[in-house]
Amino acid sequence: LITVKLKESKDINYNIILFNCLTSIARNNARKNTEVFEKIFPFICKYISYDLLKKSSESSNEEFESANEIAESCLYLLEIYCLKHQFEISSRLTDIICILLQLVEYDPYYDYS
Repeated sequence: LITVKLKESKDINYNIILFNCLTSIARNNARKNTEVFEKIFPFICKYISYDLLKKSSESSNEEFESANEIAESCLYLLEIYCLKHQFEISSRLTDIICILLQLVEYDPYYDYS
């Protein structure tokens, strides 16, 4: 149901709530829900994409804050799955590493000038 809502919703604040729900579920019983990871992984990738975060940094302060908040929620969810269920997500590790390497250079509060 949450994955359907993520697909339908265009409201980033609502999606933050959904990711926080998924994080709570993963923290408590992710082993029983590893098939959910494959369904939510595309959404995680969408909201932690370097391009999206960089674009939001050039937008309004509210959009910037929302984009960073949802990225943080996604990264926390990703962390839980990586720490607790390495085997179950092993097919996605290369994708995860590539995304994280891009994010290493993204720091919204660092002044590059």
